[in-house]
Amino acid sequence: MRPVGALGVVSWVVAFFVALPLVVVVAAAFTSANYVAFPPVAFGTRWFGQALASPEFREALALSLELAVATSLIATILATGVVWCLRGASPRTQRTGVAFFSLPLMVPVVLIALSSLQLWASLGAPRSMALLLVGHLILTTPFALRIMNAAFSMLDPTLEMAAHTLGTSQWRTFLRITLPGVKAGITGSLALTFLLSFDDVVVAVFLAAPGVRTLPAVIFNHLDQSLSPDLLAISAVIIAISVAVILVALRVADIGMLYKPVGARDALRAPALETP
Repeated sequence: MRPVGALGVVSWVVAFFVALPLVVVVAAAFTSANYVAFPPVAFGTRWFGQALASPEFREALALSLELAVATSLIATILATGVVWCLRGASPRTQRTGVAFFSLPLMVPVVLIALSSLQLWASLGAPRSMALLLVGHLILTTPFALRIMNAAFSMLDPTLEMAAHTLGTSQWRTFLRITLPGVKAGITGSLALTFLLSFDDVVVAVFLAAPGVRTLPAVIFNHLDQSLSPDLLAISAVIIAISVAVILVALRVADIGMLYKPVGARDALRAPALETP
């Protein structure tokens, strides 16, 4: 067992303080009292039932899940296509392309939401679900692009060259060699973009149509009035969904491979290619 150095101790301390608010929220949600207290004065789950029985919370939760799934799928497909197309370009063009599509990362989210709202308003387009989806894609696609770029950089190009040498078409090579080789990147991109969309408040507040509110936006609006146990209960549901997405992503693919040195490419095993 390796000794834990000073950096390891600091990392564990930071992780503890990051996770502590989540633990407090989840623990405080399991109370039967009519007020928020930590530790809970009495254990109970009635606030979970009350929160999930609320039409407002149920509709907002369904909308947030639908939006997050659509955002994660489209953002990952766009990022995969962009990185795959840039692979044949020169290194300078690749760096320029990745930097260009990563520009939203340099702008505060509130400015992205406000500028998007002003742009669509100037074009006469009303706020709608489609506009909210576009805003989430602007927010999440740069993260997906970074992840897919790291995944493609670890893919051994000789595998694709061998497939072409054997007479395999480019499309079949992409489906049988390239995509399985970047499975960890696809899984990580889907998980991260899903969580970014699912937890977003700023873009949803600015771009959602009147009467259409995501679950984080509903919670944000209720916080202006008071902090009640049902808000903690629905917040605990959000935390549970987020943790479940992370655990599923870790189970499906070894996302940690994305953070290993490029020399560790042999750890990513692509399936054997069948000759036509």
